[in-house]
Amino acid sequence: MKKNRVREIIRANRFIGVLAVVALLLTLPGRTELFAGEIIFKARVHPVASFTPLFNQYLSDPWKKTLYARLDRIRSACGDLCYISNQTHYDSKKLVFPGTSFPTLTANVDCRSIMLSNDIDARENSVPYPTPEELIDIFTVGGAIELQEVGMLSSVARKAPQNIWSTFMIDQMLMKTDLGFPPGLFGINETKIILNKLSQIDMKGKRIFVIGNGEPWLEVICIHLGASDVTTLRQSGVLQSQHTSIRIITPNQLRTEYMDGTLGKFDVVVSHSTIGHIGLGRFGDSLNPWGDILSLARAWCIAQPGAHLYLGLPTGKDSVLFNAYRQYGKFRWSLVTTNWLQIDGEDHKDDELVFTSKFDKSDVGRGFIFKKFNPKVAEMIIEHHEVLSS
Repeated sequence: MKKNRVREIIRANRFIGVLAVVALLLTLPGRTELFAGEIIFKARVHPVASFTPLFNQYLSDPWKKTLYARLDRIRSACGDLCYISNQTHYDSKKLVFPGTSFPTLTANVDCRSIMLSNDIDARENSVPYPTPEELIDIFTVGGAIELQEVGMLSSVARKAPQNIWSTFMIDQMLMKTDLGFPPGLFGINETKIILNKLSQIDMKGKRIFVIGNGEPWLEVICIHLGASDVTTLRQSGVLQSQHTSIRIITPNQLRTEYMDGTLGKFDVVVSHSTIGHIGLGRFGDSLNPWGDILSLARAWCIAQPGAHLYLGLPTGKDSVLFNAYRQYGKFRWSLVTTNWLQIDGEDHKDDELVFTSKFDKSDVGRGFIFKKFNPKVAEMIIEHHEVLSS
């Protein structure tokens, strides 16, 4: 009934139709989420072409042979999420909603394939520099994103983070946060900005999934805001949390618990200044041009219907500063948040120049809030692609 009504509205009025679809997207009950095996939904959009494999048995470099075979497997598991290969393909798939800072993308998601792939979490002790020639077109998405060779030391040359989060340490951080002095990685002013942004999400009694870094400052903020428990995914290192409200899991544990059904679903996903470097090799991870996209797609797979996402990333002109980090303009923001709809556009209505400028480190506290797509409505949106796209 609701679906037919929205279709009538869309035919009658383009702008009102767009708003109606967005409203329905955010309000339909969770029971409408559709599962077909492990493929969450199929967006009826332009057919995806098969990719040209990177692996070539005649490659003389054994490192490249191993890497490229792995990347071919990753791209196969990733499917539609990793198939946008140039600006034209992106333009054909993007959806533009009123009040959002950048276009929205939807894609087929085979959660089982990406959740169980250990290729995505492959580790390496060193990274070649500059970017391997065969990967330049993929890292730049066919030239849509600028590539800058900056070169950073791999994590093997960095001091390992503290490997135990003690109850005493967490309680001390909570006390400081409660008193208005939240600890963080970027200074108190920036951390306060992030805390205020996160406070827009109702976390009371909720399960939180954090794509984390070396220190538990985001986890502490979530507990401060009333979260019942926080699960943090650590890409590397052996860490242990002694606090009863914070649990640390590794990618291997994530796969195991997803497979045996003990992981459960999360109400909120939180990440700040972490996934932007995943897949660039700076922190001991193997090269993966889709590392950031897949990291957030996995979180999407284990999030409740209607779950919220807070994501902070270096925002500026679309570029890859190899092998340090990615800088996110409208193009890359759309890619990395595929299947999430931005809901805090009003807070960013004056941000237009930010997306075309060099990332300003004083702007490190910038983050956006999204809501997980309801797949039933997402399919309807694609059905009316010609009405909603621009």
